[in-house]
Amino acid sequence: MSEDIADLSGDILFEWTDAYADLMRDAGGNTLFRSQDDAIQSLFTAFVEGLAETSDIRLSLPLGQLTPQNPSPSQRDRRSNPCAM
Repeated sequence: MSEDIADLSGDILFEWTDAYADLMRDAGGNTLFRSQDDAIQSLFTAFVEGLAETSDIRLSLPLGQLTPQNPSPSQRDRRSNPCAM
């Protein structure tokens, strides 16, 4: 299992530092990002979603809002579709 995690981590690192980063730097010159604004919006959306997920996990549990009986939407998605992780 740890070997799989290491392989997955390496793949993610490669995609972000080489492939995806190059596409973002070349925004407007590829089909994924039509302009620099598209690339910036993509980064901003990922940042906001990450903050929301962190808030759900790190704040909701201590506040008693997140329990096994009342999981967050992302946890419900993972339970119903384990391949979505």
